[in-house]
Amino acid sequence: MIIYYVRHGQSTDNVYDLITGRNDVALTEKGIEQAQVSAELLKDIDFDKCYCSPLIRAKQTLEKILKYHSNLKVVYDDRLLEREYGEASSRPSKDFTFNRWQMDTIFPVKGMETVNEILKRVTDFFDEIIKNNDCKKILIVAHGGLGRAVNCYFNGIPQSRDLSKIVTGNAEILIFDTEKITKMRDDDLKM
Repeated sequence: MIIYYVRHGQSTDNVYDLITGRNDVALTEKGIEQAQVSAELLKDIDFDKCYCSPLIRAKQTLEKILKYHSNLKVVYDDRLLEREYGEASSRPSKDFTFNRWQMDTIFPVKGMETVNEILKRVTDFFDEIIKNNDCKKILIVAHGGLGRAVNCYFNGIPQSRDLSKIVTGNAEILIFDTEKITKMRDDDLKM
């Protein structure tokens, strides 16, 4: 099975370098253009199924892709939501001096989903869809933070346990082959 993972286009919060998390913000004009470019790159792929985050920025990105795939079945799944940032949501990234993607960091922000929690959520999602699908090509439209965890699912956790250097750009397309997984182990998720 081949997984095509698309991060949403630039959002209004991306412009101001705000921690968006699960805030339901829309794409900018640039984000819509980026989504269109991704849609054109994917127009000739024969997808069997699509999973999408229920947040508007992901839906707007998917909307551009669906112009070329009007019969594609779409499933909106809460496990594809962006990371929950709790009280850090809507605040400038520069307000936080700790590395929010270091697995062994204790976060001083109330309500923030830990790195291990997002990795577990992504693992549960992919284990389920890989086990229960006979699809050959699956499209997933979601978020940058989630993309870090998706990268770890397929390529393993960095030895440093720091996911901050794993970056998926706006409207970037990542391609993963489920036959070539260097999966995380339960030991990787322990602090």
